Amino acid sequence: MKTTSLFIEIMILGGETLAWCVMLVVCIGGLSPEKAAEVLSSPFVWGSALPFCYVLGIVVDSRIHEWFFRSKQKRIRATVIRKRQQSKELNDDECKVYWREVRKASMGMPLAGTTVLAYIRHRIRIMRGSVGNIPLIAVFGAVLLIKSGCGLVYAALVLLVGAGLTYACYRVWERIERSWSTLSYDWYELRNSQQQ
Repeated sequence: MKTTSLFIEIMILGGETLAWCVMLVVCIGGLSPEKAAEVLSSPFVWGSALPFCYVLGIVVDSRIHEWFFRSKQKRIRATVIRKRQQSKELNDDECKVYWREVRKASMGMPLAGTTVLAYIRHRIRIMRGSVGNIPLIAVFGAVLLIKSGCGLVYAALVLLVGAGLTYACYRVWERIERSWSTLSYDWYELRNSQQQ
């Protein structure tokens, strides 16, 4: 996995998280949206926000989003194994052990294979993070629009767009997670068949 790609992924997730955190502070802090925009336009504020984006990205992805999506991820992976092995008899514990073996084996995978899987994992994390962050950005954005006097129509539009983006990100996450699981499974089985 390339360090630069991972850094950018974490910064994207941290930037999304920081955006709704700032909006939350403005909403509950009594600061007018105009004054907040003035403060946030300072290059000093943006420069000092970068380390927070990185830390927020790590914490939010590795703790919150990963936990939230874990059960769905397990179901997707179990479904892939059962379909590929054409067996409904595998229980969840057997699927878990199998995926642990796949993960260990992927560490010794040829570079081209790891690059593809790493790219897919980046996309999974970004979509997973966006599913958690976009609704909060939309809600706090709508509150700020109402607070600044723009009206309910614009606030409703922001909420509608946020809901649509959240749904789209979730569906894309599901599809990419299924692709990653299928590719990982196929690679693992191919590797095992070549070693025999």
